[in-house]
Amino acid sequence: MTPSLEQAIADARERASEARRLREDRLAAVLEDVIEPIARAAEDLLVWLAEDDAMLRSAHARPWLRARFAGWMAQGHARMRNGRREYLQVVVPRRANPSAAREAGREAGRKSA
Repeated sequence: MTPSLEQAIADARERASEARRLREDRLAAVLEDVIEPIARAAEDLLVWLAEDDAMLRSAHARPWLRARFAGWMAQGHARMRNGRREYLQVVVPRRANPSAAREAGREAGRKSA
């Protein structure tokens, strides 16, 4: 069975740690130099967003996300965790202005308080 990307990165990090424990510092450094840029580049494929965070990231309302949830879940891009919907960052479109998203979230919080 092919490991998930998350598992492959974790396994590679474990190999680097093992090399360090065996005092193979040069090998560990090479492994880390290979692993870390890959992990950073794959962040959108690894980070799960809570539904509220997905709304802020995308500027789409809850019904828009929920309408796509089942399809994304079938593809492995959404899940239920502790009774809450989560979305992989890669499927959630990014709004043009992230600082506007934060301000919109703050404003919504002030209005609901």
